[in-house]
Order: sequence, then C-alpha cells, then structure tokens
Amino acid sequence: MDIQSHYEVLRKAAELRLSVQPALDISSHFSEPDGLVHELQLHEVELQMQNEVLLDSLAREEALRAKYQDLFNFAPVGYVTLDRGGRVTDLNPKAVHMLSEHGREIFGQPFLRFVAPSSQPQVVAFLNDVLASTDEVRCEQIEMGEQRVVPHYLNLQARTRPDSASTGAQIHLVMLDVTALRMALDDVVKRVCPGG
Repeated sequence: MDIQSHYEVLRKAAELRLSVQPALDISSHFSEPDGLVHELQLHEVELQMQNEVLLDSLAREEALRAKYQDLFNFAPVGYVTLDRGGRVTDLNPKAVHMLSEHGREIFGQPFLRFVAPSSQPQVVAFLNDVLASTDEVRCEQIEMGEQRVVPHYLNLQARTRPDSASTGAQIHLVMLDVTALRMALDDVVKRVCPGG
C-alpha cells in the first residue's frame, strides 16, 4: 500500500471514529468556520489512531525481539558475528563455551586467536571465501586452540551480511561442535588400521 492510499484509509477510519464520538463544541471560541474545527478534530483522531498503531507495532516488535533473543541465547550451536577484519563483535553463550575454555576475553579479539595453529590456514581461506561470496560457505573439522586436554573440533558455516553501522560487511558464523564425531571416527580408524 502506498503512502497516499494509507493516508486515505486512515482518514476514512478517523472520520468514522469521529462520527461516533461526541463532538466538542469549541466553535463558539473561534471565529474560524466549522470546517476548520472539524478538520482539527479529525486530525486529532488520526493522530490518536496512528499512536495506537505505533504502540501495537512496538509491542509486537518487543515480543519478537524477546523470542529471537531466547533462540539466540539458548541455541545448541554457537553464533558469532565477525567484522570484516575477522574480529569477534557478538556471540551467544554457546559460542563463548566453544571458543574459550578458560573464559578469556573474546569480544574484539581476532577469531583466529581461538583456532589451533594447524587449522589457521584453512580458516583464513574460509573467511576469505565468505567475504568474496554472497552464498553460505562451509568449513569442516577445524581444530580449536587453547591447548585443551582433549582436542576440540568445529564445523563452520558463514555468510556475509551488510553492516548498517559501517561501510563494510559482517560475517555471521555458525559453529557446530563435532568433537565427539571426530573422536569416534579416529577410534574406528585406529581399530581398522592399527599402527597406521
């Protein structure tokens, strides 16, 4: 619906509401014609209706924000937002656990800081591919760093999104913990090919 059509619908609704409301008799206080008073009353009703619509939209937006905030915070996967330089700008609690076993500061840090040196070239190539594409890009079995007692592996998938706050793009990254799968596969390989 274009703006003119929206205005016409709003005006008709305001006229209908005004026709059922008791009219204020303020015409005796003004020397203007009755038409001007009617227009002012009509405009007041239009503003009231617009305010009601805005309040309703705000309530729906707040409910939707709360819903998606819960989904983000309690997701079984890690969500990370990186700036164009690969630094962490946002993440959910699951991602905090996946990236930093010791609770180190994560915000503003390069994502590569949390990747094992052996996987860093693969992650650099992955992030370059993400920035060069508009499609989703995947990267599998990345070993994470921090000298963990048990190696920690993640599958990554990401895509870029425009960043309204700057001229660059953001990288929206999803991380799935595949450590148990990797360990099970390694165990199978050891049993099938002992000493190999």
